[in-house]
Amino acid sequence: MHKETSYYKRFKVLLLSDFLILSTLIFVGFVSKQDLKINQHLFQIKSYDSLHGPGPNYWNKKAVRSKPGKVSLSIRKEKHTLTCSEIKSVNDFETGMYVFQTSIDFQQLSKDQVLGVFLYENKDTSNRKEVDVEISKWGKNELQLVYTVHSKKREVYQEVIKYNPSQSKYTHVIAVSDKGVGFDSYEGHLSLNEIDFKNLNFQYKNTEFASTQFKVHFNNWIYKGESTDQCFSKLNIHSFEFLPYQ
Repeated sequence: MHKETSYYKRFKVLLLSDFLILSTLIFVGFVSKQDLKINQHLFQIKSYDSLHGPGPNYWNKKAVRSKPGKVSLSIRKEKHTLTCSEIKSVNDFETGMYVFQTSIDFQQLSKDQVLGVFLYENKDTSNRKEVDVEISKWGKNELQLVYTVHSKKREVYQEVIKYNPSQSKYTHVIAVSDKGVGFDSYEGHLSLNEIDFKNLNFQYKNTEFASTQFKVHFNNWIYKGESTDQCFSKLNIHSFEFLPYQ
């Protein structure tokens, strides 16, 4: 029996001007010749020799490793400098169900690292829509699972869950439709027929997401770009599936 993670929840809807955006993103440094696959979907690797967000951090293509059934994103030390990892999808996706199977060694998780699965609107504008699932302690002691939606109307919706994982494997679901955006997370790697899509709760109700084109991103980065920790967990991605709404 798989147990849904719902330990502690609080809800916020904030104006963007009052909210510290924890995942400020700049996406021009992706290496097109380093394509890799998750299921049938192609992804590109982010690579920078200078500081870029989020963090800001250095981004290293060597911190991404791929083998059959798993892509691993690491935080890697290069010449005394910590470097982070991120990948984004080559193709765009629209309304539908996004299903991610991941695994994390929570014993190795640094208090300063952020593990992210997110959707980012694919157009050149400073006011892009964004949908995030992030796991982090944000430099403190309490582990949190955070669902965030950045809308075009400059609102931020956030749900924070006190996270107490009982195992390393999780399945995360993001639903985007003309109703808005919904989230769910489950222990274990669930197959599609084990997920109750019909009763998924749309926590953020907003019709503006109906025709949005998104790139899918995964990343492993250091909060505020600084850490004295010596041990960091990998974000392992085992599967990504997209089910469009009919």
